[in-house]
Amino acid sequence: MAKIQARFARSTSSAHLFVAASRSAPRPAHKLPPGYRKWRREALFHQRVLRGDIEKAALLARDGRGLKQLCVAVGRYLASDDTQLLALRQVFSQGEPRGSNWEHSFVSHWDGRGEELRRKLHPGWPSAESRVPKYVPKADGAKRLTWRFGPSMRARHVLVKQALEPLIAARLWKQMLNDGGRVPGLYEVREALGDPAISHYASVDVKAFFDSVDLRRATQILPLTRQVLENTVCMRPEDWARAQSNGAPPSIASCSVAARRPLALLQGAASSPLIAYYLLESAFAGIEDVFPYADNALILGYSPEDVDAKVSRYRSNLVEHPVGPLQLGSIERGEVTCAGGFDYLGVNFETSDNQYGERRHVRLTVSESTLDAFFKKFDAWLASDKRNNDRSLSRASRALRGFIIAMPTDDRAAVLQSALQLAQRRGVGIQPLTDAVNDLVARAFG
Repeated sequence: MAKIQARFARSTSSAHLFVAASRSAPRPAHKLPPGYRKWRREALFHQRVLRGDIEKAALLARDGRGLKQLCVAVGRYLASDDTQLLALRQVFSQGEPRGSNWEHSFVSHWDGRGEELRRKLHPGWPSAESRVPKYVPKADGAKRLTWRFGPSMRARHVLVKQALEPLIAARLWKQMLNDGGRVPGLYEVREALGDPAISHYASVDVKAFFDSVDLRRATQILPLTRQVLENTVCMRPEDWARAQSNGAPPSIASCSVAARRPLALLQGAASSPLIAYYLLESAFAGIEDVFPYADNALILGYSPEDVDAKVSRYRSNLVEHPVGPLQLGSIERGEVTCAGGFDYLGVNFETSDNQYGERRHVRLTVSESTLDAFFKKFDAWLASDKRNNDRSLSRASRALRGFIIAMPTDDRAAVLQSALQLAQRRGVGIQPLTDAVNDLVARAFG
């Protein structure tokens, strides 16, 4: 292993071999360049080695030692040609319809571009790629400003997310950070609500968290350099304000900013939720039965007083936070056994007594507002695919599968059936949809 690590430390990345091979004689469009599959195997191995270095450094950092080594290990991961290109490959695999030739699109995107693409993919370097503002409706009727990114900037955020993932492997909120997103966390909430002693809840969020964190001081907590924060992870508040105004430009380019100016996290970026977890970890100290997701948290308790005490502790921790002071925003309190249940993360949790056992029954269903919003988008994707004569219904199929995976609720069979009925009313064949969720259909109806 030492020899392997030394090899990579000498910057003999296999990506250079692939770049050289991709510049060779012209090849048919349907064939991948020579050496591509070998590069991918070696790149994945290189990625595992670098992740292992981060994990080892993280163990020392948790004991109060080795913070510098952790920063170095994360920096090597972000600077690696192999990890950068694997992140870009992941972006292309997620952005194309299932069964499409996305791998060839990926190769064509960086074929022979070498140093030019390296500058675009390195999170610590300035980028001219645009960030396009997008407004997403919130449950309270307001709109949340999020961002759309080009492929290179999306790859940067994936890269930062991958570099930080080993740091949270043993954290209390790790259940929310797997590839399934909120899915493992919903199972944890269901398990906790099964305890009949749990009687009350509070759903809270941090007020304006993404644009109120002093990220200049975040470098004392995050193993990321100021350059990475400025050029990839964050945005200047003045640019944020311009995007929120009526005269917002169609796109805002990344640029380096002065060291003493505050920065804001980007909503919609792959790295932002994980960074939020990492920064908020200290605020959960001493609080049990808490289930965070980005800047939201569900707090469960054994009485109204127990929940109030936990909320008060969380509030105090936020005020004293190293990157604060932070403030709690909205707080919703209630009984977990209330009629109709309660909503969290777009899911309704409804409990009922179990006469045959000690634990409660807990039923998970998609909340009405979340389901209505999804079907409006799903109807638009169906219309778009039909208009483009896309017989595979690529956008609608991908959206349906993604929604079912993200919402592993007890009513998923009914959701699937409603989606298929909507497609039939729109006069499109449902076979592509059933193919896209075939394994999920078997589980839901089986």
